Amino acid sequence: MPHITSQNEYQKLGKPDFCYFCGKPLSKGQPLNSDHCPPVKIFHTSDRINYPIKIQVHEKCNHSWHLNDDKLSIFFDVLHGGIKATKAEHYNKLTFTDIKTKQGLYQGITDFPIEPLAYRIMRCVHSLLYGKFLEKNTAHHIHYPWPKVNPQTGEPHHHELQTYSFANQLCIAQKTKMNK
Repeated sequence: MPHITSQNEYQKLGKPDFCYFCGKPLSKGQPLNSDHCPPVKIFHTSDRINYPIKIQVHEKCNHSWHLNDDKLSIFFDVLHGGIKATKAEHYNKLTFTDIKTKQGLYQGITDFPIEPLAYRIMRCVHSLLYGKFLEKNTAHHIHYPWPKVNPQTGEPHHHELQTYSFANQLCIAQKTKMNK
């Protein structure tokens, strides 16, 4: 199996001749642009050296991700100690709900596109490694490392223990940064 860890290694592989979003050929009749796989904004700037990989896609398909990419960049900026979420033009792109648990009241982000992002990355990587389009209805399962709740009832979904462990580590990291 090919191994891709950098843009240089990607350049040595054959490029897909289709858009990994829709599976249609990258014909000369449709405008194209490059998509970062995974999206560049999920990485801290110090982790962006020769990464992520850029892949040609239809401009229209890529643009359909614009709002979701904005939401993800705000969230990951906060995780990396950034201040995007403190600015109204960014903060207002996210929606929140209060979640009451036995431990207290928490604020959760709603309409957050982490599941579509994970599947998007999986489809992109599949196209790079195997040179084939991964159909949208392909069965898959990805473990998402943070808790989910029903926004109407506030009741948590069943989660594995590692979900709560990861969420606790995120909280500890944020508290540590605030106390410095």
